[in-house]
Amino acid sequence: MTEIEIRAVVDRLEAAWAARDAAAWGAQFTQDADFTTWFGAHLSGREAIAASHSTVFDQIYADSLGAFDIASIRTPAPDLAIVLLAGWVYNRDAARPTDDPEVAPLAVLRKVDGRWLIEAFQNTPRLVPPPHGGNIGALRAALAS
Repeated sequence: MTEIEIRAVVDRLEAAWAARDAAAWGAQFTQDADFTTWFGAHLSGREAIAASHSTVFDQIYADSLGAFDIASIRTPAPDLAIVLLAGWVYNRDAARPTDDPEVAPLAVLRKVDGRWLIEAFQNTPRLVPPPHGGNIGALRAALAS
C-alpha cells in the first residue's frame, strides 16, 4: 500500500509540472519542508517551494515536462519513507525519456493526517549528459557564462 500511495505523490508532481501548476507542486510538500535544488539553492517551506517552481514552470522550463521513476523506497518507520527517484526534464513535444536519468532526487516523505507529503527533497544532478538537454545542459550553460 505504501508504494502505491508514494507513487501517487510522484504522479501528482508530474501532473503539476505538466500543468505548470506551482501551487499543486507545492501541495505535495509539508508546510515546513526543505527543498535543495539541483544547483544547491535551499528553499524552506511549502510557499517558497511553490513560488520558486512558478518561475521554473513559467520561465526556465516553460516548454518542458518532468518525469520521475521510483528507484527505491525504504520505510524505517510506518509514517516515514526514504525514496530515491530517477528524473528527467524533457521537451513537451518529445517522448518520455528512457535513457539514463538526469537527476537522482532523494525525497523523505512523512505521513501527515493519513496523507504522504514530502518533508525534504534533495535534487542531485547526474553527470551523464543526456541527449535531450535538461538540467545538465542548463548547468553547463550556467558554468559557461
